[in-house]
Amino acid sequence: AQIMGQSIAEALDCAGLIGSGTPPEPRGIRNIVGISAVTNGANGASLATTRFANLMSAAQALLNANGGLPTAAIMAPRTLIG
Repeated sequence: AQIMGQSIAEALDCAGLIGSGTPPEPRGIRNIVGISAVTNGANGASLATTRFANLMSAAQALLNANGGLPTAAIMAPRTLIG
């Protein structure tokens, strides 16, 4: 039951974040016009090498759009620990 629940949760996360919007898949946040994104490049980068610059850039983008400071971030484990 735990493995099935984790698989379903991963599929829901994927659809909600990067879904194409082609039925029956929902449009993910990534594919909504006007959503800002800060990336670590094609091969990714660790926070150790970027020294949190990308997180600060993302926070600045939110503040520039009159949003609040983020309380969470979605990132790959290699980015968090890297």
